[in-house]
Amino acid sequence: ALNSIPVLLHIPGLASKVFSAQKAIITLTNEMIQEHRKTRDPTQPPRHLIDAFVDEIEK
Repeated sequence: ALNSIPVLLHIPGLASKVFSAQKAIITLTNEMIQEHRKTRDPTQPPRHLIDAFVDEIEK
């Protein structure tokens, strides 16, 4: 969002809120991917989008 509208970077505190929220989303996504890697069976079709994503990463 901040790359699309650079003027937003000049609003005090907004950038830190956006970047901390982005970091939280990335952390949550990485945790979900790790959990799915532990429970998925590569010999079976993907159960959902995360399994399909992991399959593509591991190609």
